[in-house]
Amino acid sequence: HAPTPDPPHTASLPFTASDDLLAWYSVLANTLNPPHVTARSNTPSPSNPSASPPPPVQPQPVPRARDGECAASAAVFPGARRRCPSPEGSEHWGGDRVRERVGTSHQQSLLARRRAEKAACLAWAATLRVALTNRHQESAIWTSPLVTVVVTHFNRAAMLRQAVHSVYEQDYPKFKLQLVVVDDGSTDPEVPALLDAMEKDYHFGARGWKLLREPNRYLGGARNRGAREAAGKYILFMDDDNVAKPYEVSAYVEAMENSGADAMTSFVDFVFGDGALNNDEHTAWGSQAPQAEQGKQQTPSFVFLGASADVGIFKNCFGDANSFYRTDTFHALGGYSEDKHLGYEDWELYSRIVMEGYTMQVLPEALYHYRFTVGSMQKTTSYSASRQRALRAYLQKLDHDVSDELVSKSDLYEFV
Repeated sequence: HAPTPDPPHTASLPFTASDDLLAWYSVLANTLNPPHVTARSNTPSPSNPSASPPPPVQPQPVPRARDGECAASAAVFPGARRRCPSPEGSEHWGGDRVRERVGTSHQQSLLARRRAEKAACLAWAATLRVALTNRHQESAIWTSPLVTVVVTHFNRAAMLRQAVHSVYEQDYPKFKLQLVVVDDGSTDPEVPALLDAMEKDYHFGARGWKLLREPNRYLGGARNRGAREAAGKYILFMDDDNVAKPYEVSAYVEAMENSGADAMTSFVDFVFGDGALNNDEHTAWGSQAPQAEQGKQQTPSFVFLGASADVGIFKNCFGDANSFYRTDTFHALGGYSEDKHLGYEDWELYSRIVMEGYTMQVLPEALYHYRFTVGSMQKTTSYSASRQRALRAYLQKLDHDVSDELVSKSDLYEFV
């Protein structure tokens, strides 16, 4: 940035700062560039009781108007002789009928000087405002917390690339983002080459991002593996079929920093199909949205309510797996359970958060796109078994005798 010019001393301004901007400028100029004290004050005070009081200020007599001279002009401009109309309609100075315009050019030059200096001060105030705003923004960038984004993947490399690209397009400072992609033992023979190309295209090594090729642990285990690599203050969990809106990370960080929540979810926009990027139409949220399948709506089928333990017994009111955690809270909770061939690991963890007394909030804005796809986990796992998994946190809080009796009458014994 260009250096900011030194502000003029407000005490020597030749005009009165009457409007709000000039008043702001005067206060700010005195704050940033206070006048230097060249001598110790001689006014009595607790720290200087022996000082003598300053001499009283003698009132200055107001110049008297001479015959035919305007009294107001003599008071304001004592050094200039002003014309005053005579009763007869002629102009005179001290009775002399002389037509002259003494001081007119001097007054005009003085007013022009005032206007120029006022304009200069306003320009300096505007420049200073821009400089302070830029400095504040730069400070915010450097003080922003590091965020780790964990994306789990299985056999959907094309969708994964879109998810990674949405992370790359975040408006959050790039050097404050750590991406960890966990390939959960993909079996598609084309996936390794696609992952290698993605790693190269997005410069994972130079950015400090990581691509982990792991044996299959299912969703809970894959997310826990990514979380163990997290260096950030916060963790954002994404699935490979999610597409983050450009402000997802920044919105979550601002909400978490101001709310003090331990975990947070958000509303969601739904799309259908494989969701190839639409390169022709830009949406209102500033990037390219996945195309919805023709005839399908992108409206949510439900709205998350938040951390209600009562409602959570019957319905996942907490949020989707796309979620934001304080890293230390996530590790204190022990992460996700790692049961295979079951869903609702997110519902189970949310229930545990509420039952353990942590704070959970829902950000009432859709921060990402969620796809409904053929062959998704919700369509390939047992609903009843997954539903019982979601109740585990509640059962573990019951008295052991009651819990054992309930478990013995259900299929939960293999999970609890």
